[in-house]
Amino acid sequence: MNFRIISLFAFSILLYFAVHSSSFSQKTNLELGARYIKLGNTYTKSRLFDSAFYFINKGKKIAEKEKSLYWQAAALEYLAYLNMEQGKIDVAKKYLSESIDIYKKIIKQKDGSPAAVQALLRMKGYFADAAGKIALKGSDEIQDEFNYSYLKVYKDIKEAEANPEKVYILDLSGQNASELLANTDIKKFKNLVSLNLSDSRLSDLPDGLTKLENLYHLDLSMNRLSDIPDDVFNLKHLTHLNLSENQVGELPEEICKMQNLVEIKLASNRLSELPDCVGKMTNIEMLNIADNKFSLQSIVNIARNLPKQTQLIVE
Repeated sequence: MNFRIISLFAFSILLYFAVHSSSFSQKTNLELGARYIKLGNTYTKSRLFDSAFYFINKGKKIAEKEKSLYWQAAALEYLAYLNMEQGKIDVAKKYLSESIDIYKKIIKQKDGSPAAVQALLRMKGYFADAAGKIALKGSDEIQDEFNYSYLKVYKDIKEAEANPEKVYILDLSGQNASELLANTDIKKFKNLVSLNLSDSRLSDLPDGLTKLENLYHLDLSMNRLSDIPDDVFNLKHLTHLNLSENQVGELPEEICKMQNLVEIKLASNRLSELPDCVGKMTNIEMLNIADNKFSLQSIVNIARNLPKQTQLIVE
């Protein structure tokens, strides 16, 4: 009797580990695939195109095997960037279209995906930049691939409140946001990816802003902000932060918690220095500190400490 009980117990233990090791393996494989895809994109930025193609495709095969729609779309997106950088416009458009189709499919799912919305915004920004700055022949035509009928930009707070879970992009620029949000629980917009509060007469930030865990883009430009509350810097997914044309005199070291920041716009404030740790924010591609109170030596020190890929704008 005791032997049977022990055997049954042992079998249960083996079954548990068999099931959970499979789940663990799947997660590990997908994480590896994601790392390959990101590594490939890093190689694209370094213009090591052969290595970029190898790793993105390697990650893409893992994503397909693990049936991850998001990482399949991400791989196609990065293949579009890769071909764009090589001037292969038609091939880039093909990958772009396939990527957008998958991202759309993700967004239309029941719970949607803020990450997919962010990816579409990222692509739009990249290809707009390619058309405007890289000046590759035909690159402007790629903008036609973007159809934002499924990515509604909400500009009316009452309309947004009616379906908060469907709001990914909220643009209250040019409105009196303090009054508009006074009686609104902004935390209900849990899927919000992009928030524009520029030119909104703000001297303080709305309550609950720091609870928007999926926020990637935050525009607070052209307001009356003099201090930035430390808890704002807990928005760990933020990639774009615009604080231009305010009255900020000091930037807290807490900004260095935001390791995903790609663009920081601080133009037309009252800054005379930046925290030293800004130089360790390895993902920054653009930092705008024009029209502040920096000395020439401060600007030289900032430029010296920034990652190599960072574009520093000082005028």
